[in-house]
Amino acid sequence: MSAKPKLSGAAAIAGIGQTEFSKNSGRTEIQLAAEAVRAAILDAGLRPADVDGLVTMTQDSNDELALMRNVGIPLVRWTSRTPFGGGGSSGSW
Repeated sequence: MSAKPKLSGAAAIAGIGQTEFSKNSGRTEIQLAAEAVRAAILDAGLRPADVDGLVTMTQDSNDELALMRNVGIPLVRWTSRTPFGGGGSSGSW
């Protein structure tokens, strides 16, 4: 019988989410961010209360607390803000 891998202290990308691509969605940046985060949480089979951390980019103008409120995340244990955006996302790993 093989040993089960230890997952304590590990991180995983369990779901993805996005909004539609458009020039004028009629929604604010925070509304779009919250919609994408909710979609990722749902795709992972989780609830907002299951999220314990957030990683954002410096080019993202959305405040982490505002995002938490809009998504319904009650509490996080950690946050991180990585420089730039786009290709800078690899720095959040």
